[in-house]
Amino acid sequence: MLSFLQVAQLVDSAFPTGAFSHSFGLETYVQEERIRTIPDFLAWMDSYIRGTVTPIEGTGVYWSAIWVPAYLQQSEQREQEAIKAKLLDLSRRMTGTRLARESREGASKIGKRYLHTVQAVYPEAQLGDYAAWIKHERGDANAAIVHGWICAYLQLTPHMAVLSFLYQTVNSMLQNLIRMWSLGQTDGQKIMTALFPLLEREAAAITGEPLLPSEMYTANVMQEIAAMRHESLYSRLFMS
Repeated sequence: MLSFLQVAQLVDSAFPTGAFSHSFGLETYVQEERIRTIPDFLAWMDSYIRGTVTPIEGTGVYWSAIWVPAYLQQSEQREQEAIKAKLLDLSRRMTGTRLARESREGASKIGKRYLHTVQAVYPEAQLGDYAAWIKHERGDANAAIVHGWICAYLQLTPHMAVLSFLYQTVNSMLQNLIRMWSLGQTDGQKIMTALFPLLEREAAAITGEPLLPSEMYTANVMQEIAAMRHESLYSRLFMS
């Protein structure tokens, strides 16, 4: 029961991550009226999850959840250094795979805020080590690594770590859509429910046949272009 409450806390839209400030190109689609209906948004979300989140952040959560337990178990220093190197490389790859500048910066800001909040709530999880690494190495914080790390600390399975991260991502985007549209909370929950099968399938795909970090990719060229064009919109609610 405690594990359920802990993961519910992490994915709650009230948990401060800064994701409410970033649409990753969704605002461009809405302003240009390329998303006008709920089916339009469902199609966009399906493409975003399968083409960007699964092969980038979802993969990052998986490997973080796989590698971090050995680090937390006070392995030999050489093994800990190897895990550190792998996590930093993973973080760089995730940042570099996003093509739009605002998306890269947005992901980094969310990562920093998520890291700060989780450190404050779970100071014994050793996430201070990750914070020190990225500061020393001038790297970018990444929410996927933070999520995989804290889920490993809470002894959640890699599958649950990935699934909860996908849910957290969709929930954040849905709350942002509600702010852009005159969309009721009930309709929002209907949309979330409609996306559950997609999240289950993608979590199973990520953990069943995981990509290697070197194989991460984005397949959403149009969404990346929309994210690039976002910075030139006449008016904006979001930073990305």
